[in-house]
Amino acid sequence: MTNPLSLQTVERVLTSMASDEAVVARIAWLAKRGFSSERWFQFEYAYRLERLLLGEYAVGCEETGRRDIVLRSLGSQSTDLATEIKWYASWYIREEQVAGFVNDIKKVESYTCPALALCVCLMAQPRSGSESYSWILDQTKKGWGVRTREELIKRIWNPQLGPRDIEVECPCLPHPEFEQLSLFALAYRNDAARRVVVQSQPGI
Repeated sequence: MTNPLSLQTVERVLTSMASDEAVVARIAWLAKRGFSSERWFQFEYAYRLERLLLGEYAVGCEETGRRDIVLRSLGSQSTDLATEIKWYASWYIREEQVAGFVNDIKKVESYTCPALALCVCLMAQPRSGSESYSWILDQTKKGWGVRTREELIKRIWNPQLGPRDIEVECPCLPHPEFEQLSLFALAYRNDAARRVVVQSQPGI
């Protein structure tokens, strides 16, 4: 049975998004004006996760106390697994983004079911001279955003949490106006999730 909270599953879901031409075009369109798109990302992630699980779980969104994604074994009415998702962009990583992810970690620590706090950041580097996306470079220069994964980790991840349970980057298909587009994920598992992962996939 596929473990929905494993590194391999998260990577496969994100890779399916990053390698989908329509999704990359939508991400670039959303980035043009900096539109808020966290709800879209949550539903897209849930949709692709359910397809990947091939009927092993029913996947729902914003149920059971407003959890972003819940998974139930087929025929079950109780939540078996849960995921809280934050969707950020490299051009705007401020205090409120850090606080949002910290709050998700506190949430999953309170859940009795295996749960994952997942932070996915769109790492975007526009091409020099791009008129549509020059504002991204301007915000990064002001210090509102980050340029590298290392800078993102330094801002988002509290070292007191220990090692990151998941860290993976999935490059997007090429886009004419970007030097780089990728989906970079960090995640924190609660204790119940760590036990499930160790039992099903040691070391993952």
